[in-house]
Amino acid sequence: MIIQFFENKLVVLSQLLRNISSVDNDIKIKGRQGKGISVTEMHEDLYHIQVHVEKVVKKQLLVNDMKRKRR
Repeated sequence: MIIQFFENKLVVLSQLLRNISSVDNDIKIKGRQGKGISVTEMHEDLYHIQVHVEKVVKKQLLVNDMKRKRR
């Protein structure tokens, strides 16, 4: 079965899998955690899964640390 993972109408990943993940399952795509929102069967071998992926929070460097590194 071909499974396509979508995030806001954008294909994030297409995989050939034997089993289908269900709704509210934890999914890890490209190192990011997410949850399946809905599963839609397009054909007998093609499934679309809507995924909500958590935003990655980037840590900001402190301004004082940057001054020390320049020495």
